[in-house]
Amino acid sequence: MDHFSLVGLLTPIFSLLMVFRAFSLYSKRKQSGRELLLWIVLWFGIGLVAIYPAVLDVLPPIVGIKSGINVLIFFGFVVLFYAVFRLLVKVEDLEEKLVKMNRERAFREQIPPFKGVRG
Repeated sequence: MDHFSLVGLLTPIFSLLMVFRAFSLYSKRKQSGRELLLWIVLWFGIGLVAIYPAVLDVLPPIVGIKSGINVLIFFGFVVLFYAVFRLLVKVEDLEEKLVKMNRERAFREQIPPFKGVRG
């Protein structure tokens, strides 16, 4: 590290706190081991890049993208799209469960179907 920077100090500390948070969620069984591993790798990588930004210079020849910041942005988009995909799958699953619960409740209580304003 050539010089001190606030980002180089605070980001690894924040990353470490997020890893502890991931362990906490895992111990409470709110996330799987696979998700824990994903978060550890992600936050370790963020902390590493904050401490040693020159690490980004190693990636472009391996990945085939021109510069390190472009590699970082590309992988950031990949992670964000993956997260959005996972959220959409979970929302659809919750919607399906909600519909099923409401149908079962309506069947148990014999609630007549909604006919709208005119009916």
